[in-house]
Amino acid sequence: MILPDVNILIHAINTESPLNKHISGWWDNCLSGSTPIYLPWVVILGFVRISTNRRIFDAPLSLEEASGYINSWLSQPPVSTISPGEGHWPLVEKLLKEAGTAGNLTTDAHIAALAIQWDCKVYSTDTDFARFSGVKWKQP
Repeated sequence: MILPDVNILIHAINTESPLNKHISGWWDNCLSGSTPIYLPWVVILGFVRISTNRRIFDAPLSLEEASGYINSWLSQPPVSTISPGEGHWPLVEKLLKEAGTAGNLTTDAHIAALAIQWDCKVYSTDTDFARFSGVKWKQP
């Protein structure tokens, strides 16, 4: 089961990214495949926050464009949203303690905990996921 981090979605739509061609091809294959894809709400909202931000992009997406991508992804057969299960906070707390920090790793720990709880593999270009024991992750 596939759980993409927000950076995967950003690279997939950002034609100026040097990773765009590779990741957009990989993402399109995932969307047309049969392996379940789980989008956490924190990733969906992060996509909106980042892709529409003028401080990050010279030509950010409009809210309508960002929503269009999300609605398109969510309409694909293998895609569904994912939410924390029972015992999520203790798992996040454990992952943060093992990493020795919180701060910027907090959202990553939340995503890692979701992946552990739902037996998913995180796909990300962020190597910080290697800091969390028990999480399966891979760069596309």
